[in-house]
Amino acid sequence: MFLVLAGAALLALGRPPVHQALLQFLYPSPGWPKRAGVLEMVFTVYGFVLLALAGASLLASAKGQGLAARLRADRKTPASSTRAERRSREPILWLALALAIGAAASAGFLAQPMRFDESLAYLNFSLAPGYRVFNYSLTTNHVFHSVLAKASTGVLGSHPAAIRAPACLAGIASLLALFLFARELLGWEGGVFAAAGACAYPYLVLFATNARGYSLVVLFTLGLGFLGARFARS
Repeated sequence: MFLVLAGAALLALGRPPVHQALLQFLYPSPGWPKRAGVLEMVFTVYGFVLLALAGASLLASAKGQGLAARLRADRKTPASSTRAERRSREPILWLALALAIGAAASAGFLAQPMRFDESLAYLNFSLAPGYRVFNYSLTTNHVFHSVLAKASTGVLGSHPAAIRAPACLAGIASLLALFLFARELLGWEGGVFAAAGACAYPYLVLFATNARGYSLVVLFTLGLGFLGARFARS
């Protein structure tokens, strides 16, 4: 019932007049109408995801055990059962599907026309003589990404997809890092749900198809979170 209500609420909030009015009430800003399309997509996608999970839970209930009860039972399994579950194929298949969806969502936008900030960074730094790639006089230059873009275009040529290749690979790797981080905190189910929920998130797809260092920042932040959780545990 909670999944149905949450999914219906997100679909209702997906209508631009509704969420714009709510956001303007909470924090008035002229920027909300510009983001109406993205917010509508986010609310709608995740609303349908929650309704799909509600349907899966209903089918599981018809077989004698609901989805929430099954997850609770999984958490209470002994260590030997947990190790056996980790060796099973099912979580790996779900993770592979999430990575494939993320890769496909990013690949579809790799060849789009270059944006101003991407072109500025590439022409002034990655395409310039070797030492200029380390020039940090402008914050437009994300140095590590510029170095990677210089290497990728040196091999693949100066095509938009080649310029964006490092950001795209970092974006896909971020899904794996998110899975590892969430698994460290919540177990396999949490890791798979986190990766599946983020694989088509519009802003992460944007970062993965923007020839800047944003997806690298996401990747390294999640990596630090994973290492911090592992260190705290041990």
